Amino acid sequence: MLSDPIVQRADVLSAQVYRYLKQEILSGRLAPGEKLVESRLAKEFSTSRTPIREALRMLVVEQLVKEGEGSLRVFEPSYADFYEIYELRLSMEPYAAKLAAARWDEDIALRITDNLQQTSAVLEGQRRIDIIQLNSEFHQCIWEACRNTRIQRMLENVSTLIQYYCLLVLRINQLQTNLFAEHTAIWQAIASGDGELAYQRMQDHVEKDLRILDVARQEGRMQR
Repeated sequence: MLSDPIVQRADVLSAQVYRYLKQEILSGRLAPGEKLVESRLAKEFSTSRTPIREALRMLVVEQLVKEGEGSLRVFEPSYADFYEIYELRLSMEPYAAKLAAARWDEDIALRITDNLQQTSAVLEGQRRIDIIQLNSEFHQCIWEACRNTRIQRMLENVSTLIQYYCLLVLRINQLQTNLFAEHTAIWQAIASGDGELAYQRMQDHVEKDLRILDVARQEGRMQR
């Protein structure tokens, strides 16, 4: 009779720990390569190791945390890791933008307009976590606007990694970004119904990050 409430409490606590650690990683407060120690986290959260272990397991599944050499660390992607996710994005996001040009509706238009207004304001304050969140929301709006549930589902499955990689690219580029101008150009093409232009602008937008990564690799600022 007592086991069910205990299990439910553990599940809730593990979810809380998971959300907290995920936010710390996606904000950059937990740095790539940083070690995550169960005992230390259990003490911080005033709990046993069980919910900590479950939260870390969920982060491993999402690929934000990596197991290796008897420890758990915040994932530090190599250039090859970045390249794989950007190849995936290049194969799907420009086409999603092209479809969105023929399928967007007023709800999407309002959400993107609001997103762009917030992005403009946030960029002035250089609040990294807000920039990353708004970037993620913009792209998710495009995925939704394409009205292809399979494309949307596949991109949603890697949305956390995309968000994390965008954070790291922004850090590599020392917060220098033309995000507002690029997103505005993509939306203008979609809103005008020009699918080919939307495709090209989204492709250019994603490829820009790859060029930043290429420079960082050549300069030895990231692992191969």
